Amino acid sequence: MSSNYSALDKLQEYCIGRAESETIYLPDVFVPPDVYRDILLAPPSSPYFLVGRKGTGKSALLHFVRMKAMESKLKVIYLKPDDIPLLEGISHVSETSTIKRKAYEALVTVVAVEVGKDLRGLLGRKEKKLFDKAVNAQEREPDFIQLAANYLSRIGSAVTDIDFSKLLDPLSDPNAAALKDALQTNFSRAPKAIYLLLDDVDQVASMVNREQVNRIWGFILAAQRLSEEFPNIRVVISLRTEVWGLMNRDSSGQYDQVDHIRNVVRKLDPSETQIRQIIEQRLRAVCASIPEIDCSEPVECFFEQSKVMLPTSVKEERLWLDFLAKNARGRPRDALQFVWCLAKFAKQKRKSKISQSIVDMAEREYSDQRMEDLVKEYALDCGVLREICDSFSRLDFAFSSETMKDHLRTIPSRFGVEIRGHQLRPDSDDDIYLLWRLVYETGFCNPRVTNLSRERDFEHISYDSDPDFVSRANWNQMQTAEWEVHPAYRSYLLQKKERESARTSRLSSLFRKK
Repeated sequence: MSSNYSALDKLQEYCIGRAESETIYLPDVFVPPDVYRDILLAPPSSPYFLVGRKGTGKSALLHFVRMKAMESKLKVIYLKPDDIPLLEGISHVSETSTIKRKAYEALVTVVAVEVGKDLRGLLGRKEKKLFDKAVNAQEREPDFIQLAANYLSRIGSAVTDIDFSKLLDPLSDPNAAALKDALQTNFSRAPKAIYLLLDDVDQVASMVNREQVNRIWGFILAAQRLSEEFPNIRVVISLRTEVWGLMNRDSSGQYDQVDHIRNVVRKLDPSETQIRQIIEQRLRAVCASIPEIDCSEPVECFFEQSKVMLPTSVKEERLWLDFLAKNARGRPRDALQFVWCLAKFAKQKRKSKISQSIVDMAEREYSDQRMEDLVKEYALDCGVLREICDSFSRLDFAFSSETMKDHLRTIPSRFGVEIRGHQLRPDSDDDIYLLWRLVYETGFCNPRVTNLSRERDFEHISYDSDPDFVSRANWNQMQTAEWEVHPAYRSYLLQKKERESARTSRLSSLFRKK
């Protein structure tokens, strides 16, 4: 490798953290087998929903499904709202039924155009001529929609044409054979199959206010109609967790529809073990791409020592993969971007590997970025989330439930707090629990409970695993927990403490002079 292009450059190349820019690396990355199976087995006549927070790998997973499906000769279409120009027609519409109709016509049109690129042998000469004319002229008359619908009912890949060995290649385990049988049974319910992967569906709305949720519902109902009318089209839809939560709380909109789709929702919530696997697999892929590197342990290729001292601790050490996974907030993208940031600072200091001193510098930038992301994600839910998080700079990073409760009680009296349209009152216990639930939901603070069956005798509870943990009815169990500020935000709070301390010192100095 050229001396001006180091292993750290290559590491950054593989750790950008955007699915769209990493398509060429997908064969080398870790994909959760259980989630991959569930997507492949998406039922006919109903959309299948992949719900996860930003950075949990929804887009990367759909790109991987698309790649494996194409290799196996299984027809697949990957679309984002920006790929469906006709959706512009719903930008100023608020009525769900109208949005549904227009979105359905837009979906039928774009899917027909996409698969129309492979029309050979599927349409008669006269039919194909009419279809091509409509597509080329961008006509969107009822005749075109009907023609497209007639065509869509016949497209797809027959079971006998699919190369299951390539489709199931990532699942080299005993369950692969069973999955093949399940897929064949699933596909037999419709003569042919095509996968329609609709990513980042929440982008059909600007989400500047809650009225926009109707556009998302309209689009989802349109996709549902599409899958009902064309069982050969298996529809998979990705949504962000916070948007799914908003749809669940939207009592004034299509709340009744939640019950209809709850059983076809797959939540993507990678464990720390899975995130470690993702990081390790990515490091191995980088090593394999550099002929000059011969390293059986990929961590040794890029890090100076086997363990790292935690930046917010004076004595606690962790293995590198554990450290990165713990700081990732349950999001593989965060882990990869942290690695990218570490490599950046190492290069700036002209280091060939990442050392402890590099961590201390990179952690500050990484922590600031995570706080910015968190504030943006929950901007609609609470406009003063940053101020709420900043208030924790007065506490240690770990504290009891009683301390947490006492601290939260002071916040509404210091500045106004509105959560999802509800103004908090300092004298209301219910409002304190509402604020506590938000801090818990965002992942800024998590409860740690005793679990003697685990290696460390404790476990952290996440909001996704137990959304009802914070409640007045659960106070007895809450009292047994210790609350911790998530490691990803600790450096941010430390910097705030340092600034406040410096400001206090300056004021004290000025006061003494006077």
